[in-house]
Amino acid sequence: MKLKYQSLLAAILSATSFYSHGAAYEFGRYSYSNLYSPDDKVAVSYSYFNYDIQGSHPTFGDTGDIFNDTHYVQGAANYFFTDKFSGNAQYYLSNNIDTQHTGGFWQGSSADVKTRTVALTGKYQFAPSFSAFAGPTINQTEIKAKFNTNMNGGFGGLDLDLGEDIGFGYTVGASYHIPKIALRATVAYQSAVEHSFDTTESGALIVNKTGGKASSVSSHSEIELPETIDFDFQTGVAENTLMTFSAHWRRWSEHVIKTQVRGEVVTFDRDSVTYALGLARQFTPAFGGGIELNYAEGAGEGNLNPLAPGNGAKGVQVGGKYSFGNTSLFGAAQYKIVKDGKDISGTVYEDNSLYGLTVGVEHKF
Repeated sequence: MKLKYQSLLAAILSATSFYSHGAAYEFGRYSYSNLYSPDDKVAVSYSYFNYDIQGSHPTFGDTGDIFNDTHYVQGAANYFFTDKFSGNAQYYLSNNIDTQHTGGFWQGSSADVKTRTVALTGKYQFAPSFSAFAGPTINQTEIKAKFNTNMNGGFGGLDLDLGEDIGFGYTVGASYHIPKIALRATVAYQSAVEHSFDTTESGALIVNKTGGKASSVSSHSEIELPETIDFDFQTGVAENTLMTFSAHWRRWSEHVIKTQVRGEVVTFDRDSVTYALGLARQFTPAFGGGIELNYAEGAGEGNLNPLAPGNGAKGVQVGGKYSFGNTSLFGAAQYKIVKDGKDISGTVYEDNSLYGLTVGVEHKF
């Protein structure tokens, strides 16, 4: 088996890999293939996601398009300080929900949750067959939501603003290698991230609960974004061809957002697992392409959360990369079908989907 272009092969799916509409509000993810790039390089990309996700209530009618389009930029850099030790930096949008109900039973309700993550990682190659890595993550999270009176039992609407907070975590893991066939098996752990928010709740619900004495309440909220465990695998399967597989677990069952007035705002019934199986091929020394199938289990059971009405999805991603000299251009397209379901009001969400496009550039030094 010849794998003379294995360094470019390994980068095809990693350079174009992106995720969306995962369990809860999970969005982008740390790239272990980028961490294991054999080159000193920088990369930047732009992604666009369009969602065709809506629901219908038998009495109150359609929700309208629930998810707003997503535009974001991500980047990565890799540098070898010695033959065995390298440093890696990645910036990505790890959590993202931007939803609103313009009609239906929940009309006027919305949610905006975002986490922007910077991951700094050092990797050491102890032997040709073994390496390990570790480093901190810096996470900026912001949370806002609006709940119409139906979400509050008919006692009035509520605006919730937790503002922004920066929390810290870490990544740690190790890999087994068989360089001859480009095999790498990685197991990694990303810690939970603790946030402390100064929270403001305002609206008719506050007025009604205080007998008109106040229209807003300030409090303090402690929130923990859940930990993850990843398995990331690749191996050569034919001449200039790689197979990839990944499994991603996240402990959503212990994640809670709770405020003083409304109490529990968000909880999840179970942990989530996402699987992906891909194939990448180097067609010429300059061009390679790949395809990836993915399946995501949701973090809920039974009724959907109307502000994040997705409890699992399956999809396909295709990508390609063209290199000229030390510079490469890459792109990808993704399509996902979202699992059908209904929420506690009887609003039914079915035949929903989304697509995403990514374009980017990479330069080696």
